[in-house]
Amino acid sequence: MVERFDDPAPPLGIAYEHRARRRWALRSSARPRLLFVLEPTVGELVGDVLGADGGVPLDVGGLVLLAAGDVARAAFTSPVSRLALFELHPALVERCVATYAGQIDPELLGRILSRSRHLPRTTWMNELAQRYVFERAVCRRRDNDATRFLETELLKELYFLAREQDDAHARTSFLAGRSPTVRRALAYLEAHLFDEVDQVALARRSGASSSSLRRAFQRELGLSPLAYVRARRLDEARVRLAHDATSVSEVAMAVGYRSLAAFSRAYRARFGAPPSASTRRG
Repeated sequence: MVERFDDPAPPLGIAYEHRARRRWALRSSARPRLLFVLEPTVGELVGDVLGADGGVPLDVGGLVLLAAGDVARAAFTSPVSRLALFELHPALVERCVATYAGQIDPELLGRILSRSRHLPRTTWMNELAQRYVFERAVCRRRDNDATRFLETELLKELYFLAREQDDAHARTSFLAGRSPTVRRALAYLEAHLFDEVDQVALARRSGASSSSLRRAFQRELGLSPLAYVRARRLDEARVRLAHDATSVSEVAMAVGYRSLAAFSRAYRARFGAPPSASTRRG
């Protein structure tokens, strides 16, 4: 079984694969790319990138910047793999430099993109990549306010992650400091943020019982798995309201609410203001 979405159009081409195969390989390209493992949610080292500087690890706790001309391969511990590949077109580089003029050095950005490297999968980078896959591969949307914002933020975050790494101030992965049970659950929930949550299946994927998973979430995050999903969906709704032209009711349905009133109550409880306050007009 292979499910594939491939849209190479600039400024950020994206390829998404969901395949029942343990081995995977990626040929070289004339442009730098960002490789993001959506699944498997278990295992440590799942592959490597072969570049001029030798092997760069590819794992679920990080992401890989793949320089032009380099190739990647992986041998997954899980028989089902989901991967997202972002191809960085020159138009995106130009837009990002113009948007963050004075903050992003174009020469340094060019040097960063010229070398393959492993970077930490921070919470913000994880959210950006997951959301972009959702917009392009699920909603089939391109070249609107939401996708342009996400594209620019992805490259900006990549730039600062690489710069911090070179300055020996690298940030940690969003999975750092969590128990294996919670790490597996978080990785799965983030990859299926808008799917129906089956708590029994989630616990099974996490290697724990439902009650043990709830206790682990409460201990490490201060809330239950379902409360975590609700909060994250509201976070996604806030980004969409601020950077897209869709209505409040459309956003509510997109993040899983069947009732606009219920969405408005939950949104106000989380952010202290109604959804309309977060729109571009508001």
